[in-house]
Amino acid sequence: MNMSGSETCLGVTEVQVRKRRYNPTEYKKNMIKITKVKGEVHTSHKGKHMQEEMFGKLGEDNCIDGLIDIHDIKRRRARKESPQVNTAIFKWHLLVGSSQVNVCLKVFVSGFGATIKRARRITKFKQAGKLPQDKRGKFVSYSLPHTTKLKMREHIESFPLKESHYCGEKSADLREC
Repeated sequence: MNMSGSETCLGVTEVQVRKRRYNPTEYKKNMIKITKVKGEVHTSHKGKHMQEEMFGKLGEDNCIDGLIDIHDIKRRRARKESPQVNTAIFKWHLLVGSSQVNVCLKVFVSGFGATIKRARRITKFKQAGKLPQDKRGKFVSYSLPHTTKLKMREHIESFPLKESHYCGEKSADLREC
């Protein structure tokens, strides 16, 4: 009986198994996430076809930013010994037809389906003269610099050693307080 490497004795061919490659950018959930943030047409996890959004998340923030006005405080009055210092006054607007209508913060937020925290974040960007940025998925290192770690180690080693009761030697594990 003549058998090649890919056939078994029953005449059924074996399937070569390859290891899968790790490529998270091609994962379905990540592709959906990226297209959703950009506001493009995509298919949801359940297979539902989602329409192209007009703005995307960043464009929506920029749209909200355009409906907030910043005004300087005209007259400051000291109310307490340590008053809370506000740097500016914010005026909130909603578009009704082609005109802007002044509204309070709660109405402004409910009109966009946003939160007060999001509105405050956008006002901070507007005061600084910056545009909101999408910082999702960015790696930020919170490790200390090497020089700081060395200073910490030197400080800990500066404590005097305590003599151990059992062996009569000074031990690094027992530092006096």
